[in-house]
Amino acid sequence: MRGRRIGSPVHAARVVVDDHVGEVGPQRTCCLLIETAEAVEHIEAILDVPGVDLAVVAQFDLSTALGVHGQFDLPVYDDAMVAIEQVAVAKGMPLDGVALTADQSASLIAKGYRVLLHGFAVLMLKSQVASFMTWS
Repeated sequence: MRGRRIGSPVHAARVVVDDHVGEVGPQRTCCLLIETAEAVEHIEAILDVPGVDLAVVAQFDLSTALGVHGQFDLPVYDDAMVAIEQVAVAKGMPLDGVALTADQSASLIAKGYRVLLHGFAVLMLKSQVASFMTWS
């Protein structure tokens, strides 16, 4: 008799890791964060890794790693994004990005993005708190 465990197969004494991965692997999505200058430099090799389903561009982390935190309109950031987008489109790799406005959404979709985040909890919370403060 062999036990079954969904959580961590490494710590499950009665589950054979290969069996577990074979069972659940097809049900998982593998997303990679692209958030460093090194990732941009090696983007072709990264997106060639078998089993990767989605490249997630972590724009704030990437801008910080490039030395331009939050400055998404500077050439160093724009050049990195173009490099990522061109390789992803050429390889047929879906991209995930952040779009905080309808115009940003349209722009990302036109560039080949297939998954969009439309906000961050901290920004939504900040907006809601500001709204609460106007209540009488």
